Formats: sequence, structure tokens, C-alpha cells
Amino acid sequence: MAKTATKRKPASKTPKKAVAKKAPKAKKPALKAVEPQVDETLAGETKAFLREVDEKLHYDRMMALWTTWKTPILVSLAVIILFVMAQSFYSQWHEEKLQNQAENFWLAASEDDADQVIAALEKLGEEGDAGFAVMAKMSAASLQAEQGNKEAAQNLYAQARSMSGVPETYRQLAQIYEAQMLTAQQKYNEAKALLEPLAKEGEPYRISALEGLGLIAEFLGNKAEALEKYEAIRDIGTIPPALSRRVNVRLNILEKKLGTVEQIPSTQ
Repeated sequence: MAKTATKRKPASKTPKKAVAKKAPKAKKPALKAVEPQVDETLAGETKAFLREVDEKLHYDRMMALWTTWKTPILVSLAVIILFVMAQSFYSQWHEEKLQNQAENFWLAASEDDADQVIAALEKLGEEGDAGFAVMAKMSAASLQAEQGNKEAAQNLYAQARSMSGVPETYRQLAQIYEAQMLTAQQKYNEAKALLEPLAKEGEPYRISALEGLGLIAEFLGNKAEALEKYEAIRDIGTIPPALSRRVNVRLNILEKKLGTVEQIPSTQ
């Protein structure tokens, strides 16, 4: 028996509903930062207030510092003012004093009587400043020596070199003259003690000290020592012509007693 083929009924097609397309979302506009509106009058008043507060604080700090340091500052200013005034007054007074001493020195030196000159110079030597005092004492000592008062001259030279505030060169010059006065009084050991420190190398009056030591050695009969001192002068080199002649005279004398001695070439 033949099978009957059953036909399937085609499924009824339901029409699909049309899907509505969504419209694209509109973009939201970006929010802009809104600057706050500041009242210019208020801002100006605020700044003025802050400035006033700052100035007040600054003033308070300055007043606190002034209260703390007022006394030291005033004292320091007073000391500075007094110091400047005192220095100015002293400079003026000292200058007038030096002028008076210079005038007195030349007036004393212009006296006709030697004794009056010596008295005036000795007085100035006691009362004057270091510069005029040492000049006055050495001038008075020179006049005493000219009059043959060797001991008085030696004492004045000793006083001059012992004064405070005297430059070293003047002190050493007075020492040389004092040694000469001691030598003239035959106080050889005392004179030698004064001259030996000045005879070292580098001393400004070395030549004069060596000459004095040579003479003292001759007076004491020590010819070899005298020869040594004169040779030391010769080895120095350039020396004044007058001193060269004096040393050559002494070398000639020693030559006859000790043998041949090389002399200093004449610088004339």
C-alpha cells in the first residue's frame, strides 16, 4: 500500500515589526569655568587693610628693637662723638705744641752765650716731645763736649738714648756719641760694651762702631784686635773718603808693628 506523503503546510510568515532606530544623543556643551566677579572696590580696601596691618607690625617690631637697644645705641653714639671731638682737639693742641717747641729750639740755638744755649736746650730736652727733646739733649751734649765737659756730655747722650718714643736710629747715634765720650774719659770697657752691639752686620752705624772698637783696642794695647776691626771696615767696601783716610792711617801705624797690611783704596 503506498504511503501517502503528507504535505506540510508552510508556516505562515508573520510580518516583522519595523524597529525604530534610536536618534544619536546630542552632545552636552562643555561647562566653562566661570570666574567669580570680584568687586574692585572691596579688593582695594582689602589690600589697603593688609598693608596697614603689615606697616603696624613693622612699626611694632621696630619699636620693640628700639626699646631693647636704645640705651646701648645712644651710649655708642655719644662715645663716638666724644672720641672724634677729643681726637680733633688733641691734634690741634699737639700741632700748636710742636710749633712752640720748634720756635723755642731755634731761639735757644740762636743765643750768644753758650751756657744759656745749653741751659735752654736742656730745659727743652726735659719738657719737649720725644723728637725735639732728643734733638735738644744731643745739641746740648755736643756743646758740652766742645767746652771740654766730657762727663756732662756723656750723661746727656745717655739720657737721649734712654728716652721713650725715640726712633731707633737716633737712639743708636746717641749711643755712638756716648761711647766716644766714655773713650775720651778712658772708660774703655764701658765704651766697648756700648759699641759691640752696634758693630754687628746689618746695623746702620756698624762702620762707626768698628772704628771706635779699633781705637779702644789700640788704647788697650791689643793691636791684633785693632787690626781685625779695621780690616772689617775695609771688607765692607764703599766707605766715605774721610773714614777711608783715617782707617788707612791706622793701618799704616799697625803695619809697622805687625807687618804688611793691605790698605783701603782711596775713593777720591
